[in-house]
Amino acid sequence: TTTTTTTTTTTSTTTTTTTANDALRERLFAWRLGEARASGKPTYVIMCNMTIDDIIRKRPRTNNDLLGVYGIGETRRKLYGDQIINIVREFHDSSDESSTEEDSVTETSANDALEDGVTETPANDALRERLVAWRLGEAR
Repeated sequence: TTTTTTTTTTTSTTTTTTTANDALRERLFAWRLGEARASGKPTYVIMCNMTIDDIIRKRPRTNNDLLGVYGIGETRRKLYGDQIINIVREFHDSSDESSTEEDSVTETSANDALEDGVTETPANDALRERLVAWRLGEAR
């Protein structure tokens, strides 16, 4: 009788990044639920899941950085910007010991691209920038 054992290993950076992203996602969902309850609005009106995912991916550090996040325009930035930035900073500072911001963004972006079936390319980035600019122009 022959027994074969297969061992799967995961790098600590990927595990740490996933754990940090999951914790940040949970924190942002909890914050959004609190805002929804306080305002009497549905959670998706406060912020949709795609916006939360983009915050996790981009980890904005300033209120101006938030304008580059999907689903955040001037109104949401003014209403929630400081709270979001504080949450992101809280998680960024706690994850500095185990991974860098670039590791986190690269790993998350690669995973999201695979899950969505979308490859990040310069053309996609340019289109996203044009859409953000258009959205900002429409909001005024």
